[in-house]
Amino acid sequence: DTHNDSQVPSSLIASMAHGEPGQALHLMKDAEWIKEDVTRFVSWVRASFQRKVNLMLEWSDSAAGLGRERLKSFLHFSLDAFEQALTFNYGAHQNNPFEVSGIDFKFDKFAPFVHSGNIVVIHEKINNAIYEIERNLNPKIVLLDLTFEVAKALNVKR
Repeated sequence: DTHNDSQVPSSLIASMAHGEPGQALHLMKDAEWIKEDVTRFVSWVRASFQRKVNLMLEWSDSAAGLGRERLKSFLHFSLDAFEQALTFNYGAHQNNPFEVSGIDFKFDKFAPFVHSGNIVVIHEKINNAIYEIERNLNPKIVLLDLTFEVAKALNVKR
C-alpha cells in the first residue's frame, strides 16, 4: 500500500489516476478534494435516486458555489465514478472504490443502476455540463439540468 496520510485508500487514488504517477501524486496532495468529491457525488446520486426536487435544488445551489475549475474537477471525478460503477458490474473491482473514511455509501447497491442502457447518456450529459461551464453558462442552471438528466438516466431499467 502506498504511503499517504490522507486516509484516502491507495486503491481509489490508483484507479482515479488511471496509471499516471503524476496524477496519483496530485491526487494524494488533494486528498481533501477527493473526500469532498466523494461526499458531493454521494449526496448528488441520493438526491437523483429519490427524485426529491428540493434536494436536487439544494445540491445544485451548493455545487454551483464551487468555482469553475473546482466544479469541472468534480464533474471529471463523477465521470470516473460512473465508469467505475459500470466496470464494477462486470466484476472488474470487487471492492467499494469510495471507502473514504466516514462515508457510508453502498457502492455495490449503486453500481447496478449504471449499465449499458444509460452510461452513454450519463457520460454525454456530464461532458456537456463541463463544456457549458467552460463557456460560462450559469452553473446553477447547468447543474440542475444535469441533475434532472442523471436522475432520469439512473431510473432507466437495464
